[in-house]
Amino acid sequence: MLTHEPQGDVEQATRIAQKALHAEPSSVQLRRELASLILQQGNSRTAQAILEEHLWEDSITEMKETLPLVAIARKGKGAFRCAQKAILLDPGKVRNWQTLAYVRAREMS
Repeated sequence: MLTHEPQGDVEQATRIAQKALHAEPSSVQLRRELASLILQQGNSRTAQAILEEHLWEDSITEMKETLPLVAIARKGKGAFRCAQKAILLDPGKVRNWQTLAYVRAREMS
């Protein structure tokens, strides 16, 4: 996930990721990358749609990587549940715990 990029760079990266996903629509990794860029632009609904389209069809390995992003894109109890599922699937991954903390803090504010 890109961080602290100037807005123009994120927009350009988003266009590139969209083209790549269009060329390879079954790539879960490309879906995650595009959704991450879209989240940086503040469009959680679009990111959620991109991530969840095939989420439950994917392997456990792919779900482990995708659920934290889905948790960030979602709002309310759905976000909290996705963050919890990510922890259940991979409790040793610090990012999953950070995601849960982020979701809880966001919902409390």
